Amino acid sequence: GGKGGGGASCMEFTIIDCPGRPGMERRVSEASSLADAAIITVSAKPDEFESSLMQFRQHASAALATGMKTFIIAVTKMDDPTVAFSPTRYAEVEKAARDFLRTRLKPDAKVYTLPVACLAKKKKNANISRPPPTGSPMDLCIQKSKRKRTQCLVALLASLKRLPKRSHYNVSKRPLRMFVYHSFQAPGAIIALGRVETGEIYIGQNVTILPIHAKARVVSIEHHYERREKEGAGSIIGVGVNGMGVTCFRRGYVICDDNPSVPTEIKAQIVITNQPYSIRPGMCFEMDVHCAHVPVKLKSIIHRTSGRSRDGKEAGGEILEISPKSLGPTERGLVIFTILKPLFVQPTKDCFALGRIVLRNRKIIIAAGSIKSTLNTSPTANAESEKLERRNEGKKKEKNLSSSTLDSKA
Repeated sequence: GGKGGGGASCMEFTIIDCPGRPGMERRVSEASSLADAAIITVSAKPDEFESSLMQFRQHASAALATGMKTFIIAVTKMDDPTVAFSPTRYAEVEKAARDFLRTRLKPDAKVYTLPVACLAKKKKNANISRPPPTGSPMDLCIQKSKRKRTQCLVALLASLKRLPKRSHYNVSKRPLRMFVYHSFQAPGAIIALGRVETGEIYIGQNVTILPIHAKARVVSIEHHYERREKEGAGSIIGVGVNGMGVTCFRRGYVICDDNPSVPTEIKAQIVITNQPYSIRPGMCFEMDVHCAHVPVKLKSIIHRTSGRSRDGKEAGGEILEISPKSLGPTERGLVIFTILKPLFVQPTKDCFALGRIVLRNRKIIIAAGSIKSTLNTSPTANAESEKLERRNEGKKKEKNLSSSTLDSKA
C-alpha cells in the first residue's frame, strides 16, 4: 500500500513481505487485500523459474482476485554465472510472466518488468536505487533484449498511481470501513491493526465492531510509529479502542462508524479458474474476503454469462443459460452463496475491498469474483452483541468484588 501526493518526495509506502512457499496461500491473500501494487520476484536461473512457475501463477491469481491492477515483475539473479546478463534469458522469463497476466488483466492495468542483480559485489549493476550506468552489463542486457531503458526500482515505485477503485480520496466522505487483520493487548487499550478502506477515523470516535455489533471508542491512532489525530482512506494504521476485550477482536472483523446489517447470503458474479473441476449447488468452499476466511455453501446458480474477450473489444456479460446445473472451468455466472459463519461484507459499488471474493478448495483457488448484492440479515448478530455485553458486565462485577475484598482485608 502507499500514500502519496504530488511527487516522490512525499510518497510513503508500507512494504508487506508475504511468504511465497507452498501452504501459505492465506497469508498471500491477506497481503494482497492490503496492498495497492504487487512486486513479484522471479529467478532467471535455469530450471528455477520453470520449477516455480505454478507457484508464480497461484500468487498472481491471488493478487488478481483482490482487484489489483499494478504489477512489477522483478527478474532477479541476472548476474548469476549461469545467466551472465543474458538478454535471451531475460526476454524469455519476461514473456512467460507477461503472457500469464495479459490474458487476465483489463486494458487499463499496468505490468512493469525490471531486471535485478543483487548478488554482485559492485552495486552499480543492482538496478535497485539507481539505473544501471551506460555500458554496464545490465544496460547492455536491456538494449540487446530490445526493451526500453527501465527505471530503477525506487523510481518505478515513486511513479505508481494508486488503484482508483480502492481506497482513494473520492471515498473519504463515505461511512468508515476498516478491516482488522491483527489485534493485541496494550496498557489501557486494545490495539487493532488494519487498513482504512473508506471514510475517516479520528480519536474520540464511537465505532461499531462488525459482525458482532460491539460498541467501542477510539483512544489512539498510530501510522508508521507516529501518533495521529485522524487518518483517511488508504492508510494502514493501528487503532487503540476501549470497551471490549482482546478475545472479542478476530481477524476479518470490520470497524464502522454506523451500524449496518450483517448478511447471511450474497449474490456474486464469479469466474471459474482453469482447474479440471466444475462447481454445483450444495458444494462448500472456503471464501476469502479481505482478511477473513469463512466457509460458504453454494445455494444456487442464477445464470451463466459470457466472458470478456482477450483483446478487450467484447465486454461480455451476455446471458447464455438460465439456472444451469453447474459451472465448468473458465465459465462465468451469477450465483448465490450462504455464509456459514458471521461475516460482514458489502457490494463492490459500496466498498471495493469488502466485495472482492476468492473461493478455495484444499488451498487451491477455484473461483474469484465480486459481490453484487447482499441478501437477508443475520438474526444472531444482536444475540452475540448482547452476550458480549453480559460478559463484559460480568467481568466488571468480578473486578469490583475483588477490589472490595482487598479493601476489607486492608
